[in-house]
Order: sequence, then C-alpha cells, then structure tokens
Amino acid sequence: MKKTQIIKEIIGEKLGPFGFKYLKSDGICWTFVREVKGIKRYYDPEIDVAKQYIIIQENRFGKMVTVRFRTDVANALVGSELEVLRELNPKRPITWFEYSDEDDYKKLLLYLGEVIEKYGFDFLDQMSIEEEITPTKSMSDKLYKNHKELADSFSSKYELKSSPQNVSDIEEWFQKLSRLIKAASEKPYEDVKDFFIEMAAFIGERNCDLLGEKWFFKEERKTPYTQRDNYQGMCFFPLNEVVAHYREYKRNKNDSNWFYNELTELKEAFLKN
Repeated sequence: MKKTQIIKEIIGEKLGPFGFKYLKSDGICWTFVREVKGIKRYYDPEIDVAKQYIIIQENRFGKMVTVRFRTDVANALVGSELEVLRELNPKRPITWFEYSDEDDYKKLLLYLGEVIEKYGFDFLDQMSIEEEITPTKSMSDKLYKNHKELADSFSSKYELKSSPQNVSDIEEWFQKLSRLIKAASEKPYEDVKDFFIEMAAFIGERNCDLLGEKWFFKEERKTPYTQRDNYQGMCFFPLNEVVAHYREYKRNKNDSNWFYNELTELKEAFLKN
C-alpha cells in the first residue's frame, strides 16, 4: 500500500482549499502545514504569523491511524489531542481508528478528513492563541549571550553561594528562589522579566557546574537550555521553568513541588563528587 500517495491524494485534497500544503513524511507521520496571519504573538511581537500543522499518524503496533494537531505557538493546549476523536471512535475512548485493508484505509482517511474540517480547524485556532506570560525571544537572546555574568549578578544580589559547601546550600538556593517567585507574582510580568532572566541564568549555571552541562540555544527550541555536551540526558530549560512557576503561582497560588526535580538532581550530583 502506497500510504504517502494515498494520504496526499485524500487528505491533501481535503486540506488544500484551506491553505494547507504537504510538508513531509517522517516514519509513521505525514505532516501538512499552513501559515495563518494576524495572530497576536508574545514570544516575538514582530511576528504575526502562526504555523498550524495537521499530522496523520500511523500506530507502530497495529493497523490504526489517528490525526494530531500542532502549532508553533506556546499555550496550554500544546501536545493535546482532539478530544472529540474519543467520542467518535467505535473503539472509544481511544483516539486510534482501526482499518483492515487498503479500501478500509482510504475510507478511514476520508472520514478523518471530514472530522478535521468539522472540528480540527477550530481546535487549531484555539491552539494558536499564544500564552501572554511566556519567555520572549529578547529574554532568550539576553540569557544565552550573558548567562555567566547574569548568574554572578544574581548570586551576589541575593547572597547565594555559587559553589555549595554542603547539601543545605543547594536546598537554600531553591527555597530562596521559591520565595522570590512568590514575591514577584505580586508584580506585572513586564516588571519582572529581567529578574527572571537572572534567575534562569543562576539555575542554568549551577547545572553546568554540578552536572557538567553546557548551554545551547537552537531556534526551534525557542529558549536556551542546558544539557551534557554529548547530548545525553534530558534538556533543562531554566527560563521556561522560572516563568512557568511565576505564571502558576500568579494565577492559582499553587507552589507545590517547585523545582523538585532540579533540587534532587543537583543534590545527588553534589553527593557523588
């Protein structure tokens, strides 16, 4: 079965009038994309365009297909599935639709095309409303270019030991960070952006010192991150983390488990050295 050709013909024909173009196939995923203008952006206010993606995805373990929706906009729906798929699926409540042979496959794609038109476009529009309290490109550029100087300034300003002598020093870092974010939540986001850049620099530098990580900044990742030089292990995005904690506390007054993973990993690294 020539799935790429079939998907291009059936889904491509359905999406073409709405401005979508076939982008690529990547293993079990076939992606279509369009650009929508007039979108209010906060990461980079100079841009008013959002990219919207529709992805036909094959299941690795059986004859099943689903459709996924993505954008390049940061908001609460990132990674979400179209919930109505669960309701429409005969095998509910899953979002994978089964097929048996090529004819069945084509019928399923025709059906998913109708679902996309009826529900998917509205979902993409919801996904294209960017989160206002988000790290910006200018914040990211400043952090990446000046992370060492910003970290030193932060540790000096708030009397934090850059080189811990014991585990309690590391615990004190994150206790103070949490208190500082709580205090910052009383202020407008615009007034605390520079403060958060310094805080992110401080956390990132501690990852470099204790975990042997380095700073990286790739355009598609939006904000700088730290990771081991051989790209082993998870990426850590300190600016994203700091802003997310601020946003959560500002809106919901919820401070549970702040920086728990970072605290644990840094303490373990300190004890091993």
